[in-house]
Amino acid sequence: MSDTLLRVEDLKIYYPVAGSGFGKKEFVKAVDGVTFEVKKGEVFGIVGESGCGKSTLGRGVCKLENLTSGHVYLDGEDITEYNDRRMRSVRKKVQMVFQDPYMSLNPRMSVFDIIAEPLLAHHLYQDKADLEKKVLDLLHRVGLDDYHANRYPHEFSGGQRQRIGIARALAVEPSLIIADEPVSALDVSIQAQVLNLLNELKHDLDLTYIFVAHDLSVVEYIVTVSALCISVISWKSEKKRKFTAIRCIRIRRHCFPQFRFRIRRQKEKEFCWREVSRPPTSRRQAANSIPDVQNVWNAAKHRRRSGMKWMTDIMYIVIFMIKKEGNSRNEAFYQCRHRGLCRSGTDR
Repeated sequence: MSDTLLRVEDLKIYYPVAGSGFGKKEFVKAVDGVTFEVKKGEVFGIVGESGCGKSTLGRGVCKLENLTSGHVYLDGEDITEYNDRRMRSVRKKVQMVFQDPYMSLNPRMSVFDIIAEPLLAHHLYQDKADLEKKVLDLLHRVGLDDYHANRYPHEFSGGQRQRIGIARALAVEPSLIIADEPVSALDVSIQAQVLNLLNELKHDLDLTYIFVAHDLSVVEYIVTVSALCISVISWKSEKKRKFTAIRCIRIRRHCFPQFRFRIRRQKEKEFCWREVSRPPTSRRQAANSIPDVQNVWNAAKHRRRSGMKWMTDIMYIVIFMIKKEGNSRNEAFYQCRHRGLCRSGTDR
């Protein structure tokens, strides 16, 4: 018997572009030809920049998004063409933990009702006492107490709400949980608590995760196998519309240093202007945030002559000129070109 729990083949999710007019219909390619498989007991990570289609891919796997084409196999069974009635049995095997702990819980329902809802929907209880016992056991498993059951979501912090979402996902005893950036909206200390909880649940309940994230340190901590999602941007010349698709590349855990380097090279220019537009929070930070500009000039020249990546050094120089010398963006890049660092305007 194969140990493959989930297999996705050539999955595509396209959205029609509003107002495309007559003639050929245009689409935004949110997910374009993705193929991967997840084995039992594995933590499979989907990583990529914001807006590249990670969450859409996760939602498509559990049929929360309409699929344009492709196939999704769960335990060797093709669920691509399942209707809502047949998907009820699949929901017991696949559950999802959503990104936003503030929007994923119904504010009008108590915590008890939120966790009990999947048990009621799938008739996984014998009587009222058994239902109450299962809900309280789930609360204890995620680190909450009995008295939390009668409270409402607005009375909890973000980390506690995410624990409630995890308890709701565990209620039907799934074999696969899709975690869509479950810690991205939380503080660093709370992130560590939630990640440790997910690890404990994986070992205790023999769970399989698909973990969606954009933070490489989080992914490196929890995943065993990753899919690298690269944003592919193409331009429609006559309409000037931007379309985005993703490609998945299966990599191993030891490849993370190269993975970081590839992402950094792709995002250096965006990172440069994001840092420029972010004001310092204090005078001390403004004074210490920029290194000595002459040392940066020398290092940048050395890297340029050695054929190494030098855009990061230019980033610091541009920030220095804009924040401390009051130069405009064009003037800062002119100085870089004048000193032999940028050859043309395309280096921006």
